[in-house]
Amino acid sequence: MARARSPKTEANLRGRSLRIAALEPYAAVSHLAFLEGLRTHSRHDLTLFTLPARYWKWRMRTSSLHFAEVLSSEEPFDLILVSDYLNLAELSAVLPAPHRKTPAVVYFHENQLTYPLQEGEERDVHHAFTHFHSILSASAALFNSHYHRRSFFEALGDLIAKAPDLDMKPSLERASSKSTVLPIGTDLSASGPRTFSSADGPPRILWNHRWEYDKNPQRFLEALVDLDRRGIDFRVRLLGQSFRKRPAGLRPLLERIHHRLDEASFLEDRADYVQALRTSDIVCSTAHHEYFGIGTLEALRSGVMPLLPNDLAYPELLPELDRVERFLYDPAASFSEALESSIEAMVNDRWIDDRETIVAHTDNFHWESLIGEYDRRFEEASGL
Repeated sequence: MARARSPKTEANLRGRSLRIAALEPYAAVSHLAFLEGLRTHSRHDLTLFTLPARYWKWRMRTSSLHFAEVLSSEEPFDLILVSDYLNLAELSAVLPAPHRKTPAVVYFHENQLTYPLQEGEERDVHHAFTHFHSILSASAALFNSHYHRRSFFEALGDLIAKAPDLDMKPSLERASSKSTVLPIGTDLSASGPRTFSSADGPPRILWNHRWEYDKNPQRFLEALVDLDRRGIDFRVRLLGQSFRKRPAGLRPLLERIHHRLDEASFLEDRADYVQALRTSDIVCSTAHHEYFGIGTLEALRSGVMPLLPNDLAYPELLPELDRVERFLYDPAASFSEALESSIEAMVNDRWIDDRETIVAHTDNFHWESLIGEYDRRFEEASGL
């Protein structure tokens, strides 16, 4: 288990600073980046306790026991911050006595009630009830997008309605009332003015999503194969993180566009990744599922033209635009045709007027814009 603290500058410690224990049982790259961003920008003092991102089902069932033991050797904190992978109700019950009254906030990066299932997979509703109990045990629950919060509580309402002889609506209303939306922040600086130049080659299409079924990479690759077959010029960067097993059927598609690839691997070095973002032209998503989209947000902040489903959390990342349909396609329509239109718009500089507006809108997601509300929520939850 990793334990990390950061020193606070005198400016950050004006007034009373809370001591916050941030517990993350599943420290995926994005989860860890979120906590590091909080720790860097908050005026409060966060101590991170993390476990590697593996065995997620075991983490949900056992991490409360692990972190109870960890905290038993610590002085009581002013606040506990946990993610959706931890059963907060269990943790509250098994904590040593000096820690049991410590207020807590739960942050939802995702949830196991509305996460899309693979073919043949059955949903384990026990995980959904873990989330329900965690929210009820917390002083506050934070969701990373309005779409995430709305879809979760709609599905939870449908689930508890199946209870044969109990009315849990009051508990549902109580859980909903203590929840709100606070998006994930980014430290990435906004990209300066940039226009497409054919002298640099054809448009560079970016894929920076996980290579997993819920991101629907097959639909993306099939569109590239179709455009290649029809002689439309483009280059591709495949920068998504890959795990032990990619979805079946991708290898033949990748082989058919191999001659179009500039990069085809996850970039571990942050500077290399940012450079790739800022020299890409179009960022695409064909996802079945997205609760926020930090990779997409950072591409937008880098001045990359979006082509995203008009669904899930994606519309929340864009400002109000006169012709937003340029950037949000109908998920039921042809993605290949939508991508062809984006390539044409890029080549002809037909999106340059919207680019500045989109990049400016991403200032709302910078940590400097968000941290004041995070600190206020932490202080409110702790009773400070």
